[in-house]
Amino acid sequence: MKCWRGLGLVWAAALAACAPSDWDVAQQAQTDQAIYNGTLTSGYPGTVGLVNGGGNVFCTGTLIHPWVVMTASHCLDGNSGGFLNVLFGDSIWEGGQQVTVGREVLHPNWQQGDGAGAWYDVGLLRLSQAAPVDPTPFRTAPLNNSHYGDQVTMVGFGRSNDNEFEGQKREVQSPIEWMNEAFFTTFGGQGGSCFGDSGGSAFLEGEVAGIIHAGSVCGQDTTMVRVDIHVDSFIQPFLDETDELLANQPEPEAQPEPEAQPEPEAQPEPEAQPEPEGDGAGSGCPVGGGSFAAVLLPALWLRRRRMAP
Repeated sequence: MKCWRGLGLVWAAALAACAPSDWDVAQQAQTDQAIYNGTLTSGYPGTVGLVNGGGNVFCTGTLIHPWVVMTASHCLDGNSGGFLNVLFGDSIWEGGQQVTVGREVLHPNWQQGDGAGAWYDVGLLRLSQAAPVDPTPFRTAPLNNSHYGDQVTMVGFGRSNDNEFEGQKREVQSPIEWMNEAFFTTFGGQGGSCFGDSGGSAFLEGEVAGIIHAGSVCGQDTTMVRVDIHVDSFIQPFLDETDELLANQPEPEAQPEPEAQPEPEAQPEPEAQPEPEGDGAGSGCPVGGGSFAAVLLPALWLRRRRMAP
């Protein structure tokens, strides 16, 4: 997870100023493990991938509010107005849900390079719709020297080795070996971060305590921006603004009930049709042979009688 751009000379100078008990140079030389050689995970649903217009995961982030993702400013620098989606899931190749980003905000004091501007490598994304998972708690209490040696769990979508592309969620544990007022660094343990993990989650005591910022070698050292120092000045004001915007959104207009359709008019009963005239039965000329003879024979008999001599 190189900044994995960012710390450079400031980070190196800080290490040079540390006491040997804070940083064991010999241990650094011996460590060759690498989220680079981390473990695939289906946990940490609030740790998300940042997807560019080409459909590739290029950085990682953490959902800290139903509508807000926290990441590194260097992941967003130069992307103003560009296409950006947030991937909720475990892999860019195995489904998951992508949500479009509505707004990107870099810390106003962030600057690329090795100067003090690198201390502000924190950016925020407001989603275009509510996330499909619950937010991840983030640390507000200050870190202190009592956390030296504590195990940090780093989670990101970066490379796991030199032959892997970014795109699958992995986790790895490593102890805190150095800290100042802006950063803390892990070294040794199971490994570290690599390209694509930038902006990812660094969990301490169940909270996101750091944003993955930079490292010198994949899988060895990883430096995180401390979340606690940016809560009051940058993170919480943005969350409050988001809540205010959501509260002031007009309620969707109720759709009018469809008008009741009138009952169809009753059709009049058809008029009764007259019975058709008979074909001879009961009216008109008789048809049966017997009836015809009953009329004709008496007439013939009467005529014969009149003609008799």
